[in-house]
Amino acid sequence: MSNKKILIIEDEEEIIIALKLRLTSSGFNNISVATDGETGWNKILDEKPDLIILDLIIPKIDGYEVCKRVKESSSTKHIPVIIVSAKGMVKDLDKALSLGANDYLIKPYDWKLLLEKINKYI
Repeated sequence: MSNKKILIIEDEEEIIIALKLRLTSSGFNNISVATDGETGWNKILDEKPDLIILDLIIPKIDGYEVCKRVKESSSTKHIPVIIVSAKGMVKDLDKALSLGANDYLIKPYDWKLLLEKINKYI
């Protein structure tokens, strides 16, 4: 079992449930969730997760801005950010990576691939 903290910032309840179920069944028990970017950013500052799974299309502050803030702050820039989004255009990928995202998966994604990427970073 891993005590690494994973923060999921996602607004779709079904995706949150599926991610939490798969993460816990893979040994990750320290999972936090935010359903909008503002709450997500505050949780990042308060909880200092070991990894962030971030959707781009979320309320209040979009995922691009959350990623930018994470990577610009000296206290959080070391935290890996994996973008998981329905936005699949090359420009979306390029923008996320230019803001510092560590990886990018397009929904629907292969769970095993996401797990590989999580394990690569934590």
